Amino acid sequence: MQILVLRSWPSMPRHKLINAEEVAKVYTPRLAGELDEVVVAVALDGDGYFRAEVEVGRNTGKGYGLEAATILRAMIKAGAEAFLIVMNNPSGKPLLSPDTQHLAEKLDAAGEAVGVLLADVVVIGARDSGWISLRAEGIVGAEAGED
Repeated sequence: MQILVLRSWPSMPRHKLINAEEVAKVYTPRLAGELDEVVVAVALDGDGYFRAEVEVGRNTGKGYGLEAATILRAMIKAGAEAFLIVMNNPSGKPLLSPDTQHLAEKLDAAGEAVGVLLADVVVIGARDSGWISLRAEGIVGAEAGED
């Protein structure tokens, strides 16, 4: 049974996912076609390599109800030294909403307080309409794997 479950999940690349372009390459095919808004937390090791992935939110019309503590608990449980948040905008272009910015700022501060740094928040647009990085926008600033 465990073998069948493991085979059902797509394999993740063994490369660093701290670069927003690499994150977009991996997650655009997976999230761009979703009809619901999905939020995925990606646990990274100290060098920025993929460790685990947890879907932490799915908005089917009633909101997410996301809390920084819930996301950080999942990342600590996964053994993350840093993490990414990847979310989609199923209605079109990737937009930076006030709610997304507020969540990113809370996660950045909370992650720094507990020693699990937020590397980036990447928003994927619908139907290959692009992506944005909150790190590139200057909203979050941690970088996994920095010496």
